[in-house]
Amino acid sequence: MPIEPFKPVTYSAARRRFNRASEHQRICKLSPRGANCLQASYAIVENNFITATGEIDTVEAWCRDEGVLGPHEFLKEAA
Repeated sequence: MPIEPFKPVTYSAARRRFNRASEHQRICKLSPRGANCLQASYAIVENNFITATGEIDTVEAWCRDEGVLGPHEFLKEAA
């Protein structure tokens, strides 16, 4: 059976993987008000402080840096 060249991973699955792998950090989706204020949809939260913000491509980079996404996986935002 051939390996699928690219495998989509949902934001929820990637978030769970990241949160399990990271001891003190977690990825959160910002509320509409927070997203408007920070001009980003997602954040890394550490000890109840936002340390980084970004969009779905940034979340994918965070997950790759943490080692929870394989080279053949990519992050897709839920429809």
